[in-house]
Parts: sequence; structure tokens; C-alpha cells
Amino acid sequence: MNKVKKIWKSSYFPFVILFIIMLTLTTTKKFFYDDSEIFAHFGDSDFLLWIHDRFFYWSSRIIIDVTLGVLASHMSWLWRIIDPLMYVILGFGIYRVFVTKYKDNRTMIATIVCLILLIPQKLFSEAGWMATSLNYLWPVALGIISLIPIRKCLDGEKIRWFEFPIYAICLIFAENMEQVAAVLFTVYLLFTIYFIAKRKLRFSIFMMLLLSIASLVFILLCPGNSARANTEVRNWFVDYLMYNNIDKLFIGLYSTMQYFIIHFNAIYFLFTVSFAITIFKKYQNIGYRAISTIPIFMGVAFNVGENLLHYIFEDLYHGFSWFETENRIYLDVDNLTQVSTYMPVFCSLVTLACLAVSVYLTFRQNHKAIVPLLILCAGICSKFIMGFIVTVFASSNRTSFIFMICMLILMVMMLDQSKEKTLKSYLNILIIVAIFMVMNHFCLCTGYVL
Repeated sequence: MNKVKKIWKSSYFPFVILFIIMLTLTTTKKFFYDDSEIFAHFGDSDFLLWIHDRFFYWSSRIIIDVTLGVLASHMSWLWRIIDPLMYVILGFGIYRVFVTKYKDNRTMIATIVCLILLIPQKLFSEAGWMATSLNYLWPVALGIISLIPIRKCLDGEKIRWFEFPIYAICLIFAENMEQVAAVLFTVYLLFTIYFIAKRKLRFSIFMMLLLSIASLVFILLCPGNSARANTEVRNWFVDYLMYNNIDKLFIGLYSTMQYFIIHFNAIYFLFTVSFAITIFKKYQNIGYRAISTIPIFMGVAFNVGENLLHYIFEDLYHGFSWFETENRIYLDVDNLTQVSTYMPVFCSLVTLACLAVSVYLTFRQNHKAIVPLLILCAGICSKFIMGFIVTVFASSNRTSFIFMICMLILMVMMLDQSKEKTLKSYLNILIIVAIFMVMNHFCLCTGYVL
């Protein structure tokens, strides 16, 4: 009984609630289909031959694919346990790396838990529950854990001998996913330079950088990635080779924001509203306030006012138009020469610029804006780079996951510098939103319509 009371009173108890909620959702998910069904036959193949074929003809994600194959073919029940745990690991990693003021604060941890519950479960159903979570949730969660050595070095804490292998394993798994690999390499490179300049570089940080470099080289040299790109051109985007780099920049920019602006996203809406409220409290400047409200206006205009905009600006509203026929997604080749193309591009540019300014204004005191701006940049680039990948549209919205987590992290950092009264008020609102989202998640997982 005393142990139960101790757990209940612990600051970390909200993570227990998160695990229970996600475990409940995960046990109701039905599989296999899409990519998960392919990996369900992993046990029927020759192990070494299977790895050989994946490496030379399909993907560099060997570690992720082998893990997925084992779980999908033999231990799907184990995935149902580990996957909820990954949400807890994600929450703990965000708390451990990005929270400095509210350490061991139950309200802050509960806030992080509620924010994680806002992540749309629909993202993980796009290519099969199991395949999508292993390729996106797991690398991001473990990738954030692999950043703890940086946090410890900044705080002057020691990294115990048994901790480094854990961080290294997390880094190796996380960097098997290309987008995460690029982000982690950049982070460790920048902080290695910073620690060298401050004469505080530790051996563990240098080793993590070397592991990041090795992972990135492995991805770049993998012949399967280029072989897959050629196959995907035929399957999903037959016009892709007709575009030059400028065209791909436009495609990347549009694909970056279409999920957040043109389609409603709770995390994006909460992110923009939170930063706008913060700027309204901090500044009386009308220009600053106007800039902070533009991202909200863009989201509302393309959602609440969808029918009106569609009626008035039918051609401009759609911009890039693609349609699905016989399991292939095409992009109209003539789009890039039409004025209508530049409507979503212009809106995306303005929105991203205003987001960057809002983040800067929120954190600029005491020169603390650099890291938040880098986090925002990492989120934008993780999605923006998809314009140079042939499956930019075929991969659908799941490639927005890293950008979404970056927004979530920035909200946590913003709340970490707020007053405790503000944090509690924010949590009360989040609890209501989170309850609605969990109900929505449950309906999706079980197949019921809310």
C-alpha cells in the first residue's frame, strides 16, 4: 500500500497514466496491412539473404527493418507493449533534455503527457500501425534520449560508465532513419564545436558525434536508397524527373505546410495560439502582435473558411493539385507555370517566417533564442527535404511527425520559462483537449466513428 501511495505522489506518475492510455489504444489496433503485412512474412525468408536484398535494392534502414520483421512475424504482442513505452520514453526524453526550470515538477510532466496525447494516431495508420511507429515514433523517441549527454554536459553532470552504452544504442537505432540521422548529426556537430570553444568537450560527446557520422555515411553509401528511388518514380511520381531543383524547392515548401495549414492539426493550432498569447503578454508592439497572429489566421482561413475560399478562389485555393489513380500519385506538370501554384507557396513562406519571428521574440531575452530557432529549423528542414525525395506525396502526412514533435518541444520550452500559475492554467486547458483527442484516437483504433 505504501508503494502505491509513493507511486501516486511521485512527480513521474503522469507517465504511468500515459503508458496506460497508450497501452489501451495499442491493444485495440488491428493489423496487419500495408507495410506491416509485408514484414509479417519475415520469418519465412533466409535472414542473411533478406538483409542483403534490403541493403542493395531497397533501404538503409536495416536495424529498423530487422526489428520490424521480428516483431511482425513472431512477437506482435511485444510490439503492443513496447510501443506505448516509446510514448513514455518520448515524454521523458523531452522532459529530461528541454526542461530546466521545472525539474521534478508534476505539473510540467503532466503538461508534457497531455501534449503527447495530442499526436494524431491517424499518422501511424498510414502504412500500418507497426511499420509506421517503428519508422517514426521509435527513432524520434530514442533520438531525444540520445541527446541527454549534451544536457548533462551543459548542466555539469557526470555521465556514468553504464549510461553511455544506452545512449549509444539509442543513437544507432534512431539514426537508422534518415531524417532523424540528419538532425542528430547536426545537433552533435554544433554542440561539439560549442564545447570545444568553451573547453568543455567530453569524450562521450565526441564519440556520439563519431557514431552520428558513421550512421550518416552508412545511409549515403547504401545502394538500396538510390535503387528504391528509381522504383518509386515509376510507382508513385512519374513526372518527378521533369522537375529541376527550384521546382523541388516549391514542392518541399508546399508539402511542409499543407498538413498543418490546409488540413487542421491540433498541435499546430495550439502551437501558434500559445506563442501568440505569449507575445501579446510580453509586447505592446502592434507589429509583433500582428506577426504572431498570421500563422493562426492562415490555419483558420484554410479550414474554417474553406468553403468560402474555395468558392471565391477556386483555382488559387488548390495550388498544387495531385490525384490518385491506380495507386499512383501524379503531380500536374503544368502547375509550376501557373500563378495558382504560388498562392500556397506564398502562404507557406509567410507562415514559416512569422513562426520564426514569433519563436525569436518569445525566447530572445538573455540570448536564449538560438536553440529554439535551431529546433524550429530542424523541424522545418526534416519535412522540407521531402521535396527532393520522390515519395514526397506517397509518404503522406507521417513525414510531418518530426516537425510536429519540434513544435511540441518548443511549447514545453516556452512553458518552462513561464510562471507556475500560467503553467497550471495551460494544463487545465490541455486536459480538456487531451480527453477529446484520446476519445478520437480510440474511435480510430477500434473502427468506430466519433
